[in-house]
Amino acid sequence: MPKQKIHFIVNPISGALRKRKDIDVFIQKYLDQEQFEPFIKMTEYAGHAIELAQQAIKDGADIVVAVGGDGSVNEVSSVLIGTDIVFGVVPGGSGNGFAMHMGIGRKIKKAIEIINQGHIQVIDSITLNGKPYINLSGVGFAANIAYRFKENKQRGFMNYLKITMEQAFRYPFQKYEISVDGNDYEKRECLMVEIANSTSFGYNFKPAPLAKVDDGLLELVIVNKTPKLNYFAAFPRMINGQIHKSYFIERKACQKVDIRIPENSYVHMDGEGFIESHELQYQIVPNSLKVIAPKNA
Repeated sequence: MPKQKIHFIVNPISGALRKRKDIDVFIQKYLDQEQFEPFIKMTEYAGHAIELAQQAIKDGADIVVAVGGDGSVNEVSSVLIGTDIVFGVVPGGSGNGFAMHMGIGRKIKKAIEIINQGHIQVIDSITLNGKPYINLSGVGFAANIAYRFKENKQRGFMNYLKITMEQAFRYPFQKYEISVDGNDYEKRECLMVEIANSTSFGYNFKPAPLAKVDDGLLELVIVNKTPKLNYFAAFPRMINGQIHKSYFIERKACQKVDIRIPENSYVHMDGEGFIESHELQYQIVPNSLKVIAPKNA
């Protein structure tokens, strides 16, 4: 039986990979060489992972693996959505939200062992104004933090926490208009809105604990306006998967969400912050990506 061609696309400056310049040796050590023929490529600039994934397809890859954080996961997976090529993840970022949700965890050795097992799960994706993602996107406070964290040269949880605490009382509530599944727009004043395919931000924070990657639905989570001390009191629920039980949380499983936001507002997609059009259109794309995952995922 011929070996499967597996292409690893590695972000060498991703959070946990900064000190692991010999990642290629790490892959060679733990990957089942009898099953796979590995090819290892390093990204050199923003967006390079997309180009490398496209080239991997041309080169006949059976599996393409993102080795990095949620930004790398987004870039590589976006190329594979709608194809028969299997997507894999080896966590190497600071947060690794998608890897945490899928049960892959944060350890590179464990992730490669999961690849060796070869269990495939078919999951959904979501588009934001036509751009695909597989984890979370949103507007408001979390998008503001994602943008600032992206622009900051320091990585790691402590810096993420520092930025979050600095913005906690500074960030103003925003007014949005939200339409669900084509219904009339409704106004909300809130801290943030998340449109989730999976449960987790980086560092295992769970803003959408009821989200599922394979149910054909996206999860809309609105964090409505309340005195900010109430958010701090509810913070443990963000960790233990109970935040949806807080009185200021509004959620709905649906297929389509349209949001009108103030001009020049921050948006995030899979942990990357940016500025987008004030008209946001989210749409679920069911059963659109094959992912290597633990058997119990």
